[in-house]
Amino acid sequence: MYLGEILGALLIALVISALFVHGFKRRGPWNSFTLFFLIIFLAVLVALKWVPPRGPALFGVYWIPLLVTGLIFALVLAAAALATDKKEKEREKLSPGSEADVPAARTLDVFFWTLLFMLIVLVVTGYIWPRPAY
Repeated sequence: MYLGEILGALLIALVISALFVHGFKRRGPWNSFTLFFLIIFLAVLVALKWVPPRGPALFGVYWIPLLVTGLIFALVLAAAALATDKKEKEREKLSPGSEADVPAARTLDVFFWTLLFMLIVLVVTGYIWPRPAY
């Protein structure tokens, strides 16, 4: 049961990440496929354990909540990447060749580590406590 869930989450996260990275040319605010994939994968695992199952089941995995959650997280990360890209372009127009803004980079780092920590806590908690019957 756990293997099918993890493989389903892995497949959905891989497809969504590949679509956004190769199709839309968006890798999130950190400009890394690996980090983008990791966040999407953990978000899909959280949805697997905390969102009520809906839709058709494929190999015992209800894939619609996973797909919707993965797409929402990918869209949020892509939007954050667009915001950072615009800020960098404006900064280059004002002062070409200047160093990147350190507080903005630290904010993204804090956001990443907080998001990663919260997703891991939610995944672990979801696997420790059984899902309530719906």
